[in-house]
Amino acid sequence: MFNDSSDFPKSKNSNFDSCFFESFFKKDTNFKKVFSSMCTIPHPSAVSAHMKFLVSNLGDPGLFKGTSEIENLLILKISEILNHPEPKTAFGHMTSGGTESNIEA
Repeated sequence: MFNDSSDFPKSKNSNFDSCFFESFFKKDTNFKKVFSSMCTIPHPSAVSAHMKFLVSNLGDPGLFKGTSEIENLLILKISEILNHPEPKTAFGHMTSGGTESNIEA
């Protein structure tokens, strides 16, 4: 289909051409009507948190102290929901999705 980058469609507005990717995105199924799917449109607060912490790397809690604090709070709250006998001793970490979680398990 494309032999080299000179074959890619170009826009007049940017060096990184989002128009090229948009043509592929339009071919994807619209999941606005799918409920309880990994493709369900996320809650606005989830989108906001994702965008705010997109560049944070929990692999380095010393550099991203606030993100690490959120992770620890999340683990505490989930351990309480799951009736852990001593929630403050629970440990773990959060991931960006199911595939990453399965790889780390």
